Amino acid sequence: MSKVETDRRTEEIFLRGLEPYTDMELYKAGIHNKTLREIILHLERIESGLLVHSERSKKMMLPQKTPQTKAPLSSTKWCTHHRNNTHNSKDCYFLNNNKGIKEKENKTMILREENEHEPLELILEGTTQGNNINLLIDSESHRNYVRSDVIKSLDLSVEDCKPLRTTFGDGTHRIISKQALINVTLPNRKNYHINFKILDNAPIEFLLGNEFLTSYNAILNYKDRTIVLDNDIVVLKNARKNIDEILEDRLMDNICSVVQEDEIIKYLKFYQQNNNNFSHINNLKVEFKIIKEPKNMKPKNYSVPFKFLERAKDEVNRLLKENIIEKSESHITSPAFFKEKKKTNELRLVVDYREINKYIGDDIWNIPNIEDSITLMGEIYILVKLI
Repeated sequence: MSKVETDRRTEEIFLRGLEPYTDMELYKAGIHNKTLREIILHLERIESGLLVHSERSKKMMLPQKTPQTKAPLSSTKWCTHHRNNTHNSKDCYFLNNNKGIKEKENKTMILREENEHEPLELILEGTTQGNNINLLIDSESHRNYVRSDVIKSLDLSVEDCKPLRTTFGDGTHRIISKQALINVTLPNRKNYHINFKILDNAPIEFLLGNEFLTSYNAILNYKDRTIVLDNDIVVLKNARKNIDEILEDRLMDNICSVVQEDEIIKYLKFYQQNNNNFSHINNLKVEFKIIKEPKNMKPKNYSVPFKFLERAKDEVNRLLKENIIEKSESHITSPAFFKEKKKTNELRLVVDYREINKYIGDDIWNIPNIEDSITLMGEIYILVKLI
C-alpha cells in the first residue's frame, strides 16, 4: 500500500470517528472540505476555548453549621434503639427526656456552582412610594410575598386575609393571615397593584409568584432576560441587552421574515424569463408559497468511496469537457452518486432530479425531458420556495 493511500485511509478513519456534534461544528465553520491538518487545528482551538471558559466558572463551598460530634464508632457504647455503637442508649435522641436538649442539624456540605457572567436570579426592578425595590421572580411560588419589616419601613397599610398555610422547601410551614396591596411602578412606566402576603423573617424582600405572572399574561424570556407584561417588553436586572437592542433585533427579524410584493414580482419575472419553455405545456400550475421566516438551506453532502475517487474525478472532467454538466457557484446541490457497472466496471454518474424543484436561486438548472415528463404525469404542482 502506497503512502498516499495510507494517508487517505487514515484521514477517512479519523473523519468517520468524529462525534455527530463535532461533525456539525465542522460544517458550521465551513472547513469540512479542508485538509486534515486544518480540521485538527480548528478542533484544538475549540477545545482550548472550552477549557478557558470552564476555568472561569468557580466552585464555592458554603459550610453549614455542624454539631460537634465524638468518634463515630466506639467499643464501649451501644444504643439499643438504633442498634449501633455511635452513642449510649441514655443519650439517644429517641428518649423524651433528651428531646429539645440538642437539635439534629444537617451535616452535609452544600456545593454551589457560581458563574461569573450568568446570574441565575430573575430580578425585576421597580419603584414604590419613591423607593427603588428589587422583585425576585419565582415561577415555582403560587403567591406573592413581602417581608414584614419592609411593610413597616414603607409605612404601608395592612389588612387581614383568610389564613393561608404556606409550605417551604425545607419542609417547614407557616400560617399567613396578613396581606398588603402595594402599588409598584415597573420600567415600562405602568403601575401595577400587586397583592403581597406578609411573611416574617423572609430571606428576600419581595417575591413575585404565579399569582402575578398569570394575572398579567407574563411571558419570561430566559435567554434575553426579559419579561413581557401586557405586550410590553420589560428588561430584567443584569440583562444581556438593553431594551433598544432587543427592539432592534425584533424589528430586523420581522423585516427579514416578510416578503414584499415587489420582491414577489421580481422573482416571477426572473422565473418566467428563464423558464419560457413551460408556456406550451398544458395542465401546468405554478404555485408560489411564501414562508414567513427565512430558512437556511442545508444541502446534504454525498461522499465518494476512495476506490472511486480518482475514477470519479476523471468522469466529472469528461462530462465537463463534453458540456454535459457545468460548474456552478451555487451552494445548493442535488443528490448524485456513482454506480459501478458489473460487467464493464465502468462508473456511471446518477443524479436524482426530484430534489431540483425545492429551491430557486441565481442559477437555473435544465431538467432533461421535463416537457415529456410533465405531459405523461398530467396536472402536477411545482412547489417553489422564495428564499
